[in-house]
Amino acid sequence: MADHSEHTLESFIDSHRKAGTTDEQITVQLLQAGWPLGQVTHALTADAPAPQPPVHNNMTAQTSNAGTPLQIENVQYNMRMKPVESKVGLYIRFAGVGLWFTAFFVAGFFASLIQQFSGSDQQLGNALVFTLSLSVVTVPIFLVAYSKFRSEQKRNPASIDDIFFKQSVRRGLWFNVVIGAIVAIATVYQILSAAFLPDNGTTYTSGLSTFCFALGAGGVVYFYWRLHAQTQR
Repeated sequence: MADHSEHTLESFIDSHRKAGTTDEQITVQLLQAGWPLGQVTHALTADAPAPQPPVHNNMTAQTSNAGTPLQIENVQYNMRMKPVESKVGLYIRFAGVGLWFTAFFVAGFFASLIQQFSGSDQQLGNALVFTLSLSVVTVPIFLVAYSKFRSEQKRNPASIDDIFFKQSVRRGLWFNVVIGAIVAIATVYQILSAAFLPDNGTTYTSGLSTFCFALGAGGVVYFYWRLHAQTQR
């Protein structure tokens, strides 16, 4: 675009506007073609409508003061936000997982112990070794995670009101309440079956074995319940 006359500039702008090109794109093209920025800006705004004079505001607020019009800009961004995870929330999640598995393994050992006393041929030594092998991993997870949670809580008492921590506690509480209720129902069913339905093969031993798992689930529920009580202050 060698001719830098005003008529050529206006024709270029007019034709590109009719083609749907935005003023920003037209400005970039003209600057790349060597047009001065001031001349381009003047040509783009030459046919722009004059701004309207400000309208006097007669609005009044409830406080009898002159109200100020509120301008709200609705901007939507195509962004996918990940949930914010706090330290205390993560520590409680790890502690809850470690405690749940520890309670499950210990309950399984006591169930095996009850079966052994009832005359079952189940190998108690295998159950003990299995429980100890798994507890060596799960118990430290619980102790370390819970210790870090307590340290963070002492360092920052306001962390007890952390939203992610509260969500972790409530989800853990609901999950373990459901598991505990299922195991408790199974325990009651087996004991009642052994008492009133001896023909179905259910024994008191199986009911007591299931009761061990109910106690383990109850311990985890108590742990989460204590934490939940702290969030209700």
